[in-house]
Amino acid sequence: MDKQRLWEQVLDEMESRISKPSFETWVAKTRIETIDEEKGYIVVEAPNEFTADWLDSRYRDELE
Repeated sequence: MDKQRLWEQVLDEMESRISKPSFETWVAKTRIETIDEEKGYIVVEAPNEFTADWLDSRYRDELE
């Protein structure tokens, strides 16, 4: 599966779990930067550092 399709599935799932305003403000503008299948992780790119920190502190568990 390509990374865009994978991230669209993650976004769909997140959209169903959090409020619409939170999703649109914090999650919708993110994308996958890197997938490391060997190590089992992805790097998510956010539009700015503030958004990245906010997402990390509130949704890390949801995204893992």
